[in-house]
Amino acid sequence: MRKYKAMENERSRNKFDIEVNGRVVFVDDATVSGREIIDAAHQGAASDYGLIQIKDRELQSIGLQQKIDLREYDRARFLTFEGGETFQFTVDERGYEWGAESISAIDIRLYAQISDDLELVLDKAQDEAIPDDGSVSLATRGVEHVITRKRPPKPITIRVNTRPKVVHGTRISWDELLRLAYDPVPSGPLIEFTVQFRKGPEPRVEGSMQAGTVVNIKDGMIFNVSFTDKS
Repeated sequence: MRKYKAMENERSRNKFDIEVNGRVVFVDDATVSGREIIDAAHQGAASDYGLIQIKDRELQSIGLQQKIDLREYDRARFLTFEGGETFQFTVDERGYEWGAESISAIDIRLYAQISDDLELVLDKAQDEAIPDDGSVSLATRGVEHVITRKRPPKPITIRVNTRPKVVHGTRISWDELLRLAYDPVPSGPLIEFTVQFRKGPEPRVEGSMQAGTVVNIKDGMIFNVSFTDKS
């Protein structure tokens, strides 16, 4: 209710707030053109800038004469770019427009609402992910296509019988630990193994394992694998 009254009071003074480049500015009318939005944010000529409207998983270019009804939004959001040229790209076949020759992976994630468990990949180079601090060039001819895929598990370094071992995934099995500890793994009807660990993830920081079980792991976790031969 308080927010609604604040909006009504603002509109009663014939002022409407919008966000341009992360900064709140005010315009006089409920229906404004792209030129008026740019004028509200910059002192230079509006024709020197391009305007992109930010919507839910959408980036749309707005022409200088194109009208926007601000009453359709809680607060309309925009980005301006020098030069006025528009570039196009897609993320998982969903189209976006941008006002610069490149776009950072951070901005792609932000405006396309990509979750952290997914990585970005150029469709024409699917073997190599775009670094999280990298960017995508949009200056080449045509539309650049970006796809998402599950991030591969990060490598984890554990110590097995004091030796560092690099593994993948978040869990490790009894059998895997035996193979990491011994090559070949001792065998025989009277061979008994003992597996103990420490510095593991919460809630099971330390303990022992039984044959056929698995345990959650993290970087720096320590395993001690030993065996006895009762023959």
